[in-house]
Amino acid sequence: MTTTTSSQQQQQHTSSEPLKNTDELVTLGKCPPPKLRAQMSNSVQNVCYVDVQTIHASTENAQEIQPPDNELNTKDTISQGDASSGNGDNDTIAEPSTTTSSSQSDQLSSTPQPDPTTSPDAKKEENPMKKIYLEKVVLNMGMGKSGESINIAKKALGQITQGNKPSQRHARDSQRDWGVRKGEPIGVSVTIRGEKAHELLKRLFDAKGNVVNGRSFDNFGNYSFGIREHIDIPGVKYEPQIGILGLGVSVALARPGYSIRKRSKHRASVGRTHIISSEDAKRFIVSKFGVEVEA
Repeated sequence: MTTTTSSQQQQQHTSSEPLKNTDELVTLGKCPPPKLRAQMSNSVQNVCYVDVQTIHASTENAQEIQPPDNELNTKDTISQGDASSGNGDNDTIAEPSTTTSSSQSDQLSSTPQPDPTTSPDAKKEENPMKKIYLEKVVLNMGMGKSGESINIAKKALGQITQGNKPSQRHARDSQRDWGVRKGEPIGVSVTIRGEKAHELLKRLFDAKGNVVNGRSFDNFGNYSFGIREHIDIPGVKYEPQIGILGLGVSVALARPGYSIRKRSKHRASVGRTHIISSEDAKRFIVSKFGVEVEA
């Protein structure tokens, strides 16, 4: 098989073009015929076949040359001949180049990845009309009767809100069993808005251990909870003239456009897709105040 292959190579060189020297043949990745290989040194014989991809990667302007099938057969024949001869020289056949794999990895890295901010949920949050904000915080103390207790409750709410003036709440109907007459003041409340509402709500959440009940949210963006002792609120000290009182807290969330249900003219209802659900309210409270929601 070796004789046939070498004779074919001799005929090919003589018929097509004159034989080149051994250095040029090795550089081009071609194995010289047996007559020329006999004149080569052992180190050059070991580097008989040079990988085409390696030459192309190491040379900037080299053209890609594919060895024909008969040269691959010659390579196998030479490797078998070296193994049978038992010479001690180490084979230095070059390994295939990794240029192709590196170019593929560069293409993969340059491929644009989907931006998470372009998802429908992200666009929904970016919509300024969908932005949720804290509308107000309402504190309420129901005393059940008029008189001195109303004044005490006003002092307590003024201490909690740090200066806001509470207003009285009157009975709508008469309750003879409870001794309440219609129009009698039986409670006090105060409404806080703006940045002061954020600061107050943080203090109120601290009084509850930064834990809120998930069942206290309605389907319109409102949340309510109670505090048994007002002295648990940070910044409030015990006073013997006031004592210890409980209060109720109502938090109202809103979105731009919620005022259409409160305006005096052309009043309308909020659209179904614009209403703040309980899940939306929970996410806002958790992200804004860092509280934990219990089931």
